[in-house]
Amino acid sequence: MNYIQKLYYNAIPSNLRYNFNISVAVMLLFGLFQGCYLNFYGLIVRQDYHVGPFWISLVIASFNFVGFLGLVVSSFAKKGKEHIYAKYIHIFSSIFLILCPFMKTGPWICIMLFVFHLATCYFPLENTVYGYVFPIEVRCKFLGYMKSCYGIAVMLVVLVAGSFIQVDVFGIPFWKYLFVLGGIFHIIRGFLFGLYKIPTLNFESSDNPIGFIKKSFRLVKEEKINIPFIVSGLFYAVAVQGVSTLYPIFQVDILHFNGKILSVMTVISSICITVAYSFLGNLFNGTHPIKAWLWAIAFVVFTPFIFLFVNGFVWWILILEAFLHSFANAAGEIFWINSLIYLGGKEKIAEYQGLYTFIVGVRSFIAMFAVAFIINYCDKITQNHLINLKIAYSVLIGVIIICFVTCLPVLKMAKRRDRESKSV
Repeated sequence: MNYIQKLYYNAIPSNLRYNFNISVAVMLLFGLFQGCYLNFYGLIVRQDYHVGPFWISLVIASFNFVGFLGLVVSSFAKKGKEHIYAKYIHIFSSIFLILCPFMKTGPWICIMLFVFHLATCYFPLENTVYGYVFPIEVRCKFLGYMKSCYGIAVMLVVLVAGSFIQVDVFGIPFWKYLFVLGGIFHIIRGFLFGLYKIPTLNFESSDNPIGFIKKSFRLVKEEKINIPFIVSGLFYAVAVQGVSTLYPIFQVDILHFNGKILSVMTVISSICITVAYSFLGNLFNGTHPIKAWLWAIAFVVFTPFIFLFVNGFVWWILILEAFLHSFANAAGEIFWINSLIYLGGKEKIAEYQGLYTFIVGVRSFIAMFAVAFIINYCDKITQNHLINLKIAYSVLIGVIIICFVTCLPVLKMAKRRDRESKSV
């Protein structure tokens, strides 16, 4: 037995290996499909089609707009069969990504991406499955391993495709081939997702869709911990969406990125985030899920803070920013999933996923307009575009601080709930 096999057998308990292997394959395909379009669409629609901040923000918001449909889909999914529903949603949603290359204008590409992201409403089902198949003792660590596989796949695709993204192949832009290939990877991922083995649990009989939705919303009233968590989440959405919207604008307008530079920076970011997933997953594996989430909020401040000091293209600063931005993204993904699974437990995990998927959709709708207002307002303060962008970043730093402060009561209430559950 070689070293890698020993490491695998020591790290993964035998009863969890099948589902872990499926998860690795699913995450590799997730990385392959996202690597084909996600890192390039901002450059394409901004540089080739000259779309404004609203359209870029619309695409970014669509990742979370999916919550409006996610709650409905969760209400129809039979408990214990969420992976089957997720499989068919994968296949259907891929159609819209494949259609993107056939659109003639930048806004229509953004609209098609918006619809595609709305159609990928399987994320609450996916997170529910992770709650079923991975116990809390190893969940954070496993999520880190799985996400590292995702990072490796993204890096491989970008490394190969990045230099050709603005090249024509047989008279057709290369990115159009990539988008179609990404849709195919997404379909294959759906078929694999249907292969999960859900452990035998005492599932309650599934409510009808209306009953499920009512039960999900009652959680806000019945469990007071949700109120500050929701408020803090609204500020988090504004901060993250603001940083993500400004990122491609800063890259193109100030740093003058082209396809090759973007490819190099994306590879660096992919290496950093691949390391960050496993590192943070292991580092915070025994940490209280809500405390880990507070760290994730704090990490978001890195990008706006660093860009306050960037006036032009400087490699070492951009590499440092890529490293810290990757840690923030990795922490946000892992710790958000883990905190929601923690809040719901085995009994209410489906309801919590459905509720917070909807809430994420609502807050993203608000955040989209808030971010557009912040960017447009700040861009009129002075005649200097660079200074205006830095003012916008300063505003986002204030939003992150508010987000962190409003989330502190959640940790206190969570620890009190843990003590009460142990005393019963």
